[in-house]
Amino acid sequence: MQAKIAAIAYALPSESLSNEQLAAEFTDWTVDKIAAKTGIDQRWIAAPDECASDLGVRAADKLLAESGVEATNLDFVLFCTQSPDYFLPTTACLIQHRLGMATSAGALDFNLGCSGFIYGLGLAKKLFGNCRLKPSG
Repeated sequence: MQAKIAAIAYALPSESLSNEQLAAEFTDWTVDKIAAKTGIDQRWIAAPDECASDLGVRAADKLLAESGVEATNLDFVLFCTQSPDYFLPTTACLIQHRLGMATSAGALDFNLGCSGFIYGLGLAKKLFGNCRLKPSG
């Protein structure tokens, strides 16, 4: 059995902050120096009433709509964040509920930064590898 990434979706907050805006506020730093030190040209800023789960649900809704998959057919939510909505319940559980997934589906937050995508792929691969396909018919 093999796994593959069949589709990807994302959601960004509506407000952004550019290096030009930062350089105007912190006059000791130039736009080029900010980019060289951080590797970032633009940051997306969540609204005061916007949580990590809002972005996760928005991205999941987009992915489900594009793929034609129903949320009730999902088996697991893996959610990487350093900004959970709450300590408990986990943000993955909030996303599971808001998407209308089965309560028997798994939901797990993991707290990582830059390496989160790679660790998430590893977690998903191990979870998928341990699943057994149900016989059809």
